[in-house]
Amino acid sequence: MRGRSGGRICLLLAAVAAWVGAPGEVPAASSPTLLAHVSGDGVVDGLYRIEVRTGERVERLARGRTRFALPSPDRRLIVFGTGFANGLELWTVRPDGSDRTRLTDNDMMDAAPSWSPDSEWLVFERRDVYGNDAALWIVTADGSTERRLSASDDSREFAPDWSVQNVIAFQQDDAVYVVAPDGGERRRLTTGSGPLWSPDGSRLLVQRGICTACDGSDQRRALFSVAADGSEEILLVRTKHSFSSYTWSPDEQRVAFSVAGRQTWLGVVDAGGQNRRRLVEGLSHFDAQPSWSPSTSWIAFTKSSRRGAPDFWRVRPDGSGVRPVTATRRVGEIQPTWGSFPFSEVN
Repeated sequence: MRGRSGGRICLLLAAVAAWVGAPGEVPAASSPTLLAHVSGDGVVDGLYRIEVRTGERVERLARGRTRFALPSPDRRLIVFGTGFANGLELWTVRPDGSDRTRLTDNDMMDAAPSWSPDSEWLVFERRDVYGNDAALWIVTADGSTERRLSASDDSREFAPDWSVQNVIAFQQDDAVYVVAPDGGERRRLTTGSGPLWSPDGSRLLVQRGICTACDGSDQRRALFSVAADGSEEILLVRTKHSFSSYTWSPDEQRVAFSVAGRQTWLGVVDAGGQNRRRLVEGLSHFDAQPSWSPSTSWIAFTKSSRRGAPDFWRVRPDGSGVRPVTATRRVGEIQPTWGSFPFSEVN
């Protein structure tokens, strides 16, 4: 499930089923797996599928430092980023690890990809290596065609998200805008950052600063659910700290989120703003990165060990059943994302 993490976020990222079948097909499911970005010793770094029940790495899909893996809506491709030193490039790979294809090739930072509803295109943000001059671009799923969606290089448009209703939301400065995939007029929707569409495209999650005492003595952050036309807002969560990640449940009934302060905590709230619950507390600053299982029975997240390396954990939405998925010694796993692939549900 898609999410926003680290401000854009969470940002981030991907679990799928364990697959069998011919290359290029959507294989039949056997047991649930998480897509994981593994890093730490330089040897095993890469994008993997990790079996949820055992924590074992069952397949390596890409090598090197990877980020933001996101399955396509038709489940036939996974987009991910790799690079970092001289730029960040987008690639795709089949769920069985075949047909790795480079989509972008330059000295820029291409990040935050989001799929079109038909799985034929991706929208992403492109910055220079210093993080400046952000602009939106779109590229075909095979990398054959790309074009700028932003009007200019200095438009400062970033954090795009493409809805199933074929509308692209993005952030510009301290506001959220929407635009059609073919470009045209941008429409300002609301103030805030990190837009994330609901699965049916009817609402957006955005976060923004608010103040209860506007002399600056009580600044807070809030997470809102906003109607697609900007006509209605629902306050979901208010906190003194920042939201490091958030994501819709597949049935759109709840939102999982993490708050980063002196101690990061993972929470869940109903889509109408009721029943906010803390699920896991005492996490490290960059932990959490929640991702829902397709059945909404579990939320996967990251939790750093005493050694400092993050592992995958899972918890039920009521806070019960907290248990580790991985327990690695020299490396860490980050950015889990549970895809909407069919599989035998983990108990």
